[in-house]
Amino acid sequence: LHIGRFERTKGVETLVKAFIKLSRIYNNIKLINVGEARGPSLKKCMKWIEKEGLSRNVQFTGFVKYEELPTYYAAADVVVVPSEIYESFSYTVAQGMACGKPVIASKIGGIPETVNHGNSGILFRPGSIEDLSEKIKLLYNNSEKIRIIGEKARSFCRNNFSMEILQPKYLAFYQSILK
Repeated sequence: LHIGRFERTKGVETLVKAFIKLSRIYNNIKLINVGEARGPSLKKCMKWIEKEGLSRNVQFTGFVKYEELPTYYAAADVVVVPSEIYESFSYTVAQGMACGKPVIASKIGGIPETVNHGNSGILFRPGSIEDLSEKIKLLYNNSEKIRIIGEKARSFCRNNFSMEILQPKYLAFYQSILK
């Protein structure tokens, strides 16, 4: 599952190339893209997908309301966040983890602090088709590993990003500014 803008800086070309590579090994692999699909990266990726005969294995949902996102997370085995630009905090990473899904994400910006590599998610080198493919292979068809990492992801998210944890920290910070 990929959620976000479908553009080069979000790593979608890397994701699609990794997907194509993996589809040569796993003929039942699926890629779901949630978000507005448009622009040069979409045209490029669609050519690659069609050339490989994978159109039936790739879904573009278009824009999805925030309230409907948990349905997509629930249906996914793995959430992939292949960003190739700095992100201070990835909501997609946190949302996937909160939904109990293992997240495979780029080691860039603030994402490593969100993922907790090796425990509640897996990091890969930004832009590396090979590294992303290898990380997806680690989880593919391993429902027990997906379950364990997903449980750890949900727990990590609850223990680090929940309102109960963050509210006192934010309140203390704002109060210190007012003094």
